[in-house]
Amino acid sequence: TQQVKPLCECILKCASSKSHHLHVLSLNILQTFLVQAPHVTCLPSELNYQIIQVLCQTQPKPHEIDFIEPWLGAVQAAVTHLSDVNASDAQSISPNIFAVCFEYLRSCHNSVIFNRIVSTLQIVITKCLIEHKDQLKQDIARNSSFLDKILESIKIVLLDNNPDSLPHTLKIQAAFFRIFDRDTSEMLRTNVKFLAETVKNRPELAPHSAHLEHALSVAVEVIGVEKFIEYVPLKFTQGGGDLSNSWVLPFLKNCIKNEKISFFKEFFIPMATELRQNATQLAQAGDEVNAKICETLESQIWDLLPRLFKTATNVEQDFPLVAKLLGTLLQERVDLRNNISTALRQLVEHHIEDEEVISCVRKYSKNYLPILFNLYIEIESKYHNKAIILGCLASFVKISSSEIVESYFNKIGTMLNSAETLEATRPALLDIGSSMLPYIKISQLALTLKQTGHYLTTENHSLQKKGYLALERMLNLSKEEQIQFVKSNIKSFKWLIVNSASKLNPTSKKHRLKCIFSILQTTECEDSKFVTSILPEVILSMKEINIEVRNISYNILLLIGKCALESGEDKHEVLEGLFTKISAGLAGSDHMQSCTILCLAKLVHEFRYSLSDDLVDKLLQAVYAFSESTSKLIVKQCLYFVNVFVSVMGIGFVMENLKALVTAMLKWNKSVNNQFLLKVKVIIEKMLRKVDFENVSDAFPISHKNLLRNVRKCVDKRKRQRESNRERRVEASIGESDSSTVVTRGLVPAGFDELMLSDEEMERDRHTRKTKSEKGRGKQIKKSKTWIQEDETGDPIDFLDPKSSDRILSSNPKKREKRQKDADLEEALSFNEEGKLIVTDERGSKMDVGSNSETESIQTETQSTTTAGASSTRSKRSTVKKSKFHKPLSDGREYKSKKAGGDMKRRNKPDPYAYLPLNKGQLRIKRKQKKLQGTLKAILKKTRKGYVNGRKVRHTRNHKLA
Repeated sequence: TQQVKPLCECILKCASSKSHHLHVLSLNILQTFLVQAPHVTCLPSELNYQIIQVLCQTQPKPHEIDFIEPWLGAVQAAVTHLSDVNASDAQSISPNIFAVCFEYLRSCHNSVIFNRIVSTLQIVITKCLIEHKDQLKQDIARNSSFLDKILESIKIVLLDNNPDSLPHTLKIQAAFFRIFDRDTSEMLRTNVKFLAETVKNRPELAPHSAHLEHALSVAVEVIGVEKFIEYVPLKFTQGGGDLSNSWVLPFLKNCIKNEKISFFKEFFIPMATELRQNATQLAQAGDEVNAKICETLESQIWDLLPRLFKTATNVEQDFPLVAKLLGTLLQERVDLRNNISTALRQLVEHHIEDEEVISCVRKYSKNYLPILFNLYIEIESKYHNKAIILGCLASFVKISSSEIVESYFNKIGTMLNSAETLEATRPALLDIGSSMLPYIKISQLALTLKQTGHYLTTENHSLQKKGYLALERMLNLSKEEQIQFVKSNIKSFKWLIVNSASKLNPTSKKHRLKCIFSILQTTECEDSKFVTSILPEVILSMKEINIEVRNISYNILLLIGKCALESGEDKHEVLEGLFTKISAGLAGSDHMQSCTILCLAKLVHEFRYSLSDDLVDKLLQAVYAFSESTSKLIVKQCLYFVNVFVSVMGIGFVMENLKALVTAMLKWNKSVNNQFLLKVKVIIEKMLRKVDFENVSDAFPISHKNLLRNVRKCVDKRKRQRESNRERRVEASIGESDSSTVVTRGLVPAGFDELMLSDEEMERDRHTRKTKSEKGRGKQIKKSKTWIQEDETGDPIDFLDPKSSDRILSSNPKKREKRQKDADLEEALSFNEEGKLIVTDERGSKMDVGSNSETESIQTETQSTTTAGASSTRSKRSTVKKSKFHKPLSDGREYKSKKAGGDMKRRNKPDPYAYLPLNKGQLRIKRKQKKLQGTLKAILKKTRKGYVNGRKVRHTRNHKLA
């Protein structure tokens, strides 16, 4: 201690130095020392307390941004060490730290400093207050002034008009709320009311609404909904209805937690009942708007029920208070069925391990099951979701006694066998029966298995789908006795699957394939006859539209292959036998052939390490033969096969079969040549990654050498672009790694679907990039230009009013005025061909453009001619006012002759002139050259004519004078 104290004093003196580097370095040294958590004998709590006091007294000024961050780091390390040694001292010094940090929040505008302040104060709150909450409660009972000071300081910071610090202050407020609990919640009354008033009365803080809601949600979690509603009262049904706090109901829907059901019954249910009565009375009185408001508020109250039941406390005592009411509402209120059913299911699912809660709810299952049963089997209703009701029914079946479940299952069987049962209710009965399968006896399972065969061959699509779903659930039962039942009756399951194949409806294919997968899993693919019988169906399902069907088919193929490899026989012979069975589909239709080639590609991808050389040669020969097909489907799958082979097989396999691969890739029919060119380029790129260019070039025929060279150029170009982009990123100090853009040579994708998707994306990206660059250059996407002109008062527009159509404009009027101003300015400040500024004055609104017939003829022939006189060929412009900053230029009016046509020379004035600007772009095209030559000839002709006429006039005048 004797050595540490003078050392700390020396460091703190250096920290008060005016030297920038010495100040920062000393604070970093102090932080490093405190982070090491020295022993209490080395750094006692008194010395640590004094260090924090000195740091708070010598804090940097708000404008000293470079010093604030190391200062915060030193304070954070000191407080962390002090809280571990002496919690009471750390709590007593924490108000000083909060005061300094809040001063920075009010004065600074640096987001980095704000984030550092938030992290520091969160550490202070956690280490000093939350971790010692029990001791803090005793201190609060005696003296809570320091917590009141911190809460008041937070409120003052929130009142400041500093939008940059507001979200960070709200984060601190949320962290500070977690110090308290429901016993000490009274201290938060002022701050919670202030935040609620902020949400209601400060619309300018809408960008920070997420931070406000987070702080309030933490407050609700800490103090409870009952206290929160006491601080922010809901007065919807008092004195005509106060809707100022109507935002509370949807807000509570997402943050209500660990509340009692009794409070909901005592407070919210009477409010909902009164709102419903008010809505009925208002609707009868013709006040539809207020009636709709009351209905909305009532529905928002019932929306709280699922979240409340999910985390409800004291359920065994409170649930009996509302059980009867909820059952009645399920029957009578169609609009509340979704909320009540979801709430009951949440209550069961999230308290399934609490035996006391489940035993309490189980008492009412005999009352809820008939209600839910009748609701589900009734005709379709647009007011409730039947899947939600089925989920609630399945939850009650899970906790009900076996006698009740068996009685309902027998009732379902009787209704299904009865001729009086409507066809529309039979699928619903099968759904309920399927949900009861895990909880019935073995004898009932056997009876269900016999009856299911009828539904697998029925022409009713819905019944067939439900039948396969019931069969799937029977195959996936988890109890030991049920698993033994499935294994002992596996032949019956196979027989049902094989005999129902001809009656299969496409909507039932997914569940049928799941049944096949479960059977193969149970038998481990021992029955080769069954495997052979289902292979064609599995192969054809590989190209179904439904992605789940495709995935299940792929999984079945993999399961068959893995079971074959695990049989203990020679893996090469086993795989060759499997490939032979699948290759039988190559003798079918075009669709069957394309599906078979796709299956072979998938198996090659999966079992690439177990393929023999002979099998690889046979597969390549088959692909080589089918690549000459005229069917686009077959050619596409052949290219996929080559793509997979090149991507996943080793370099040795690719080198040995490079000639065959290239031939199969390039030997398609000419009618489909260009459609697969992009796919072929992708395959060639992959070849170039694995094999050198010379070897690939040797395998290519001469007629396709240009294609190979083009692909190589594209690859080199992209490589150069990547390198240049990498250099630019390094120069810009972004520091991003370019490893994600570099394709590793011989990289194997994670799965077959990713491999296919990457190729398609690459092709699509290149194709769309090229077409966009060629066709869409300079074009912009047209957006809707409809503009709704709002009221000056900011009130919402009533679209039911016929006059509201007057407020719907074709464009934003403000933008239109701005465009008009820009156009006026552009016309006021125009430039001639020489680049000189031309501004028209007020007198030139209706001025004569010129009266010289010769120059007018020149103007018609050369529209780009510009003159400085009245005869100049100037484009017609609108008049504007004189500019404040520029003196208007001469428009040539002073050159106009009053007695004759044309212009006259003036004393001390430049001569009026006309010139033709030359454009070098016109010299590139012969057509424009001819046009320019004709224009020059016309000008010279008119000039010569004017010169001749003027000479005659001068000769006549001189002759008269003589």
